[in-house]
Amino acid sequence: MRSSGLWQQLSSMAPQVRGGVLQAIAQSDKNPSEAEIERLTGAVESAYRVDRLRATTQKTLERDLDGQHLPALVRWYASPLGKYAAQLEEQAAVDQVNPQESLRQGAALLASMSKDRRAVLDEFVVVTQS
Repeated sequence: MRSSGLWQQLSSMAPQVRGGVLQAIAQSDKNPSEAEIERLTGAVESAYRVDRLRATTQKTLERDLDGQHLPALVRWYASPLGKYAAQLEEQAAVDQVNPQESLRQGAALLASMSKDRRAVLDEFVVVTQS
């Protein structure tokens, strides 16, 4: 989990969900009280506590990850490209881009890709089940 960048990514979940809740409230025609907003954001912080997410993710990986894949995963994350990919994942968790802006940027990047590069990306998505 640490080698892949997942460890760091999980620390960004609570702020992302909290931001989504606050954005939904701002766009809603309802006007909840400050106490209700605090209750909702507190529930998000509790549900997405980083220690809870990391423990649950680790248990799930231990239970569901086929051990025969571990050597390949270790090699990948130890490789220069694997380290770079993990670094990008960690940086993305820190940067906290607006989700709509992130989708817009991603769509623009996909549209600008060459056919060959898009085929490699599509294969990567299938292979990694991303």
